[in-house]
Amino acid sequence: MSRYTFFTILLGFLLIVPLNAQQFNDLESKLTQLEQNSTKSNIQTEATDTSFKSNGVTSSGCRLYSDIGNLSSVIAIIPVDTRIFIVDIMDEYYYIKTEDNQGFVKKSKIKPDQSYIEKPSEVLNKPDTAKVFSSKLEYLRYTYGWETAQKIFDHKIWRNMTTNMVEDSWGRPDKINRIISSGQVKEEWIYPSTYLIFLNEKLMDWGPVE
Repeated sequence: MSRYTFFTILLGFLLIVPLNAQQFNDLESKLTQLEQNSTKSNIQTEATDTSFKSNGVTSSGCRLYSDIGNLSSVIAIIPVDTRIFIVDIMDEYYYIKTEDNQGFVKKSKIKPDQSYIEKPSEVLNKPDTAKVFSSKLEYLRYTYGWETAQKIFDHKIWRNMTTNMVEDSWGRPDKINRIISSGQVKEEWIYPSTYLIFLNEKLMDWGPVE
């Protein structure tokens, strides 16, 4: 059994029940401990797929999220020195694939290969004008990358989306309530059946309009 598989199984037990505040804090501590232990481990990761293409490696034990920054969405703990494939970039996160899974990892936990760093940006090869786009999906791919673009095109939302991403996904809201306090900007976007809460232009929460 590889280290990655072991940590995935262990994490499944940790997240099997709903969490209250104390359990949430305990889980945070346990995840941190798992990250540290995976960093210190000298066990070699088993290669299960020799055809797996990678362009980076984990520089320390790290959490793999299905939802950016949401502790309850942690899929697994990826051990240090695990080969990964960087698919997309979103703020301070990479969207990656491993031999076993895929999700979001903090950039600080990943060391891209030199070939990835030196790869020319697709943006450099595109004219800087919106009128060249033949479809919304093409525009979204140009702006956000293929993986993120597809989710936005499918009208999905997730935590830490920017206001621009949400507007591209859902369109302009019917109403915006804004509060500025202590340098923080909080906005409530009202749609016909859902409200969204932003803090400093990042999506934090949402719920049904009553």
